[in-house]
Amino acid sequence: MFTKEIDQALFDNRIDIGVHSAKDMATKLPDEMKIAAFLEREDVRDAFISLVARGIDYLPEGGKFGTSSIRRAAQVKRMRPDLRIVPFRGNVQTRLQKLADGVADATLLAMAGLNRLGQGHRITLPLEPESFLPAPAQGAIALAVRSNDEKSLELASAINHAPTSHAVMSERALLDVLDGSCRTPVAALAQLDDGHLTIKAEILSLDGSEHFAESGEGTSDEAEAIGADVAHRLLAAAGPEFIARWSDQ
Repeated sequence: MFTKEIDQALFDNRIDIGVHSAKDMATKLPDEMKIAAFLEREDVRDAFISLVARGIDYLPEGGKFGTSSIRRAAQVKRMRPDLRIVPFRGNVQTRLQKLADGVADATLLAMAGLNRLGQGHRITLPLEPESFLPAPAQGAIALAVRSNDEKSLELASAINHAPTSHAVMSERALLDVLDGSCRTPVAALAQLDDGHLTIKAEILSLDGSEHFAESGEGTSDEAEAIGADVAHRLLAAAGPEFIARWSDQ
């Protein structure tokens, strides 16, 4: 939904490079398109925003939490089962206005988006990945080109940020395996340290009551294989009954 118009313009030769939020891109791309580069990743964290509480733990009993992300809803419900999830769509300004109007007591937005829009001052509390994993590819910008366009591929790849590329491709490989099996909430974060890659990931039930986490590590050259392996281990840990129960909801 978020990438369709730009992708179509690329296929129609009206543009040569498509710029996307990487987390919006499908894990299986058409043969006619490839990712040429990732820009250096912004802050990967989710931002808690509220006018009535300084953190999720401080929201009132039975409070209203605004989000349309199944991942964020499940993670919040895991922490606070008493909270009521209310739909929260629209751009950043629309969601901030909904908070001001009392539609919800709090919401979550990506730190990266807020920073890029100059809205960082709106953040009540950044949520650290150790306790609140972000969405796969969160905070990364991807450049897409036509697969047969060698000139655009060369131009875009010249500004590729290799550490971001390895990390995000690991997360996308994980998501690719999970997307083929379930529609449950998925969170993941891969990080590079001197060529060594680590990835942490989790899947949850829609209501947050069930939770499975796995991690993996290896060299940056193994990034995609590591992500896929973690995904397979998550599916094995959750079991077929878990997948069947939540995949059709």
